[in-house]
Amino acid sequence: MLINQTLGKLTPAHPDILPILEEIREKYQIPEISSTDNEMQILLRHELEFDWKAIHAEIQNKLKDLPDFIPEGTKKIYDEVKTYPEKKDVKDPDLEKVSEKFRDNFYVLMDMLYEILLPTIEALDNVIHIIADLCVEYLITGEAREIPEDWFVAINVINSFGEKTLVMQVNELADPDEAAELFKKKFRKTFGKQKRKLTEQHVKTADYLRMKWEGKPYLYILEEMELRDPEEYENLTNKRHPQTLRKKNDALRQRFHRMNKVLDETLL
Repeated sequence: MLINQTLGKLTPAHPDILPILEEIREKYQIPEISSTDNEMQILLRHELEFDWKAIHAEIQNKLKDLPDFIPEGTKKIYDEVKTYPEKKDVKDPDLEKVSEKFRDNFYVLMDMLYEILLPTIEALDNVIHIIADLCVEYLITGEAREIPEDWFVAINVINSFGEKTLVMQVNELADPDEAAELFKKKFRKTFGKQKRKLTEQHVKTADYLRMKWEGKPYLYILEEMELRDPEEYENLTNKRHPQTLRKKNDALRQRFHRMNKVLDETLL
């Protein structure tokens, strides 16, 4: 996607990130390089003794400390969720004053809230980790990489009552045409070859097929078809002649047979 490539090129110069990179360069004496300077890239990555893991961790911590990166309200929730596993076994004096049943229910509720909030906190951690990855890559190569496209368009496969289901999330920065193409690719990868496309004629036939499944006789269905689509039968001179009815009946049976085949191909 073009949006993630474009914003990726600008990320190192973001007002929150640029000061962090400048501080890291000065602290570790990391030279600025061009993305075309392959020899310096090799030196930075392999020869010069930079602890890139430590630098990566330091950048992550500095990102977390940014006042606007994690809003204050979210930061409190973030800290509580991150420390909950080590806190949950510590006895709270106030909870010791209530009944055991209330206390047990309270802990069950807290565990549920933790499980609900944990995926969001892990997603936030992943964003911070990826930005730190991009910063380290920029320090080593001078190349500003694209940011993940799933920050703008996320298409996930979930299990819905035993069936694979695609869930798509798109934010306002995404290009709808690119998002549609990504969805089509994910759809084909998940479900394979596209099923037969249905038409308005299939909708009409389904209506008549329902009547058959409800036990309506073929003559009743044929009469309904004439009432709903009289133009299809206006050229018939004797609509109630036995031979005419037999032809119409045979044509309807064939139509139902084709419709059942379409349903098998579409739904199975």
